[in-house]
Amino acid sequence: MTLAIKESKEYLTYTMPSTSQDISRFIGGNVNEAACSTTGNVYFFKIPTENISPTVGFKALEDVVKKHEAIPSRAEALARARQKIAMQLTSDEKPTTLAELRLRAGYSQSKLALAIGNSQPSYSLIEMGRHDIMFTTFEKLVNILGVTRDELAQAVKNTKQQKG
Repeated sequence: MTLAIKESKEYLTYTMPSTSQDISRFIGGNVNEAACSTTGNVYFFKIPTENISPTVGFKALEDVVKKHEAIPSRAEALARARQKIAMQLTSDEKPTTLAELRLRAGYSQSKLALAIGNSQPSYSLIEMGRHDIMFTTFEKLVNILGVTRDELAQAVKNTKQQKG
């Protein structure tokens, strides 16, 4: 079964043929002839861009965690939970990554980013192996995570290889 899609004149935007010399050389002739000789259908759809609110009664996980981390006893419990998760993720066959070191130390990405003077999105890129670590950040991570420089360097290498 196929779904029929109808054109709507309301959304059509007309364009002029290109006058670029590069385009003329690429298509090997008259731009107007090339632009007019090609046939096809172009469909335009209106996609809502307004923010969709979360379902009533639900909260963002980040908001719940922030609320609990504001209470010292609950923050300690969350740190212990992260450490337990790290222990379950640890295996001799799997190389240690930055995420594992962070969890072992009981940090969330947000808390660790704050501790090293960085933003969570920026630290997330480091942890995914998509952003290099500056020397000062590396040194801060060594101290905060309680690991040696060699251990951290190996975790960074493993993280980047895992991304590959």
